[in-house]
Amino acid sequence: QVVNGGQTTASMYYTKRDDKLDLSNVYVPMKLTVIKSTEKMNIMTSKISEYANTQNKISLSDLKAKHHALIQLENLSRKTMIPSNSGVKSNVRWFFERARGQYLVDLSRETTKKRKDEFKQMNPKSKLLSKTDIAKYYMSWACFPHKVSKGGETNFKEFMEFIERENIVIDQNFYKELISTGILFKECDNLVKVAKYPGYKANIITYTLAALSYLKKNEINMMQIWDMQSVTEPLRIELQRLIPLTWDHINNPPISGANISSWCKKEECWGSYKEKL
Repeated sequence: QVVNGGQTTASMYYTKRDDKLDLSNVYVPMKLTVIKSTEKMNIMTSKISEYANTQNKISLSDLKAKHHALIQLENLSRKTMIPSNSGVKSNVRWFFERARGQYLVDLSRETTKKRKDEFKQMNPKSKLLSKTDIAKYYMSWACFPHKVSKGGETNFKEFMEFIERENIVIDQNFYKELISTGILFKECDNLVKVAKYPGYKANIITYTLAALSYLKKNEINMMQIWDMQSVTEPLRIELQRLIPLTWDHINNPPISGANISSWCKKEECWGSYKEKL
């Protein structure tokens, strides 16, 4: 694993392959770290990345790429095809990017145009999931919109701590429910766009999804959403009903003139919305 020097490695590779230049006299100094404990492998590689890289910003979501829960999600995304309505076995799946840029790396490994087209057909860009995406979907549905409102990386940290603290089992049911939540999230996103509110779209979406979960979670069949790969009309109507309520709530903080974005990050904002609901 190249934890630092990826750009240099890639530059040399493409220079030799594409430009056909002789690199026999080119030398690159390197530090090789041999980790003999498999138990400490993931921790050590993350720490090396964190402390050795001073050129580029390393995000927490990048450092956590080798976490067992994310590896399990990646495995599930590669082997779980979406249901087909035609009766023919589906050849399309959601693609979870455990490592940043993984989609393009896997695509580049396909050697012919036909194979690249087949890869794109199996893994459409519209079904690409990042680590911060799944954290946003999960934490919204788990009724933590105030944490989602703090931003992608901060919320991802909260998500990882939550699944570890609660010993969440990452199995196929978890994966399918997570995708269903993502489908709900995307539908809410589309409805908010149509409503053309002047701002705070991300806050409206996460608070609306949390409100739907708070009110109706036990009544919503997440496996039905997975099977349909879409939202039912009654659920769409429920989202349309909640969106303006969410907009009114976040735009009326207890202190007049308070910053709306800051208000949405407070647990008090979610607590007072639950009382209204």
